[in-house]
Amino acid sequence: GFGIRDSIVDIVDVQFDEITLYDMQVCFTEGLTQEDEDAFREAVRQSADSVGFIYQSTVEAEFGGKTRDVYLIASDGGIGNFIDFHMDGQKLTMPGLNGAYLSAGAAELLGLAVGDTVLVRDANLKSLEVTISGIFENHVYNYLIVTPETLQQKWGETPANQMAFLNVRVGGDVHELGAEITAMDGVMNLTICADQADA
Repeated sequence: GFGIRDSIVDIVDVQFDEITLYDMQVCFTEGLTQEDEDAFREAVRQSADSVGFIYQSTVEAEFGGKTRDVYLIASDGGIGNFIDFHMDGQKLTMPGLNGAYLSAGAAELLGLAVGDTVLVRDANLKSLEVTISGIFENHVYNYLIVTPETLQQKWGETPANQMAFLNVRVGGDVHELGAEITAMDGVMNLTICADQADA
């Protein structure tokens, strides 16, 4: 029992010390315009050291007759400030056009390796095929990472961002900022990473 507990504690430490670099995640009620993003950045400017916006949705990944639900994230290169993509000590840059990064757990479950092509379908049955260009370490949830340009080419549109990652300024109170953000119009929910790590 103690051995299992220690293993879980080690994984949590790795996840929130080495992989998840952001302090909080904010989900908005709907997609954001550029004006919405600019207004949010301005609203948290005094307390947040950095803010990054992403598109995220739940999709079904299919390969070799197996399927798995994963979170599809589309973001520009700035996501590297909030999630450290690496495997076996090797750091990954953002995938190229029509490429994708897949978290190691999902890759193992689906039997996927770098160079394989995976079919992805969202809730509206929109589909895309992407080539796995990198597999990264992650211990909480399963993610497929693409660039907005890939979605633009495959779907003919770039979905609006509806989530944000934030890092609080040194000396700032993450829970105080979280309360301020939660009270804002258009915010659906908010997750503080430190609370997840302690759970």
